[in-house]
Amino acid sequence: MVGKFSSRPMACGGRGNSRRDLFAVERWHSAGGRGVQLEETECAMSKLFTVADLRLVMQFLYPDDEDDRDEEVNCEHPMTAVGVVMLSAALVGTTKVKELARFTGYSRHFVSAIVINMQNNKLWIDGLYDCSSWLSPDGAIDKRGLWEHIDLACGVLWLPGCDSDVSADTCMVYWNERSLIRSEVRNCMKR
Repeated sequence: MVGKFSSRPMACGGRGNSRRDLFAVERWHSAGGRGVQLEETECAMSKLFTVADLRLVMQFLYPDDEDDRDEEVNCEHPMTAVGVVMLSAALVGTTKVKELARFTGYSRHFVSAIVINMQNNKLWIDGLYDCSSWLSPDGAIDKRGLWEHIDLACGVLWLPGCDSDVSADTCMVYWNERSLIRSEVRNCMKR
């Protein structure tokens, strides 16, 4: 276990009146070969989650993911972006495209690709996300289970009983959008 969503009241003035208000992040870090040690994060993490907080969780859980991206491309790896959407769906408690796009800042097209794949795998049904294979009731995150859901959301893995012909290439959608943004910026700079 390398991370945890903890359902306890906020230490830094959180209101404690909604599900989102009740989550604080705790980080697990390697204790120099002496096992795993719990470290409470700074007060800034003990507030309402922001998408930036969830990006930090992804970077902490999967540091090698960002190492694999092209340094010339000034954006996160698409698997990190998908992971942020998965964490957001679990945290906010919705699978609605509009709400997830608004919360994460990713496009509706990108989030819709994730929704297609997660609904096909029967993990997002009637607005609910079955994240029980990676998020325990006490808030512990199973790193391997979350990564499997990221693969499912990217359309590169299918659960038994799903239609493998129904798939959206989430990573391609992400890179195509970034390519369009970069070319628009270059065009503006030429003017």
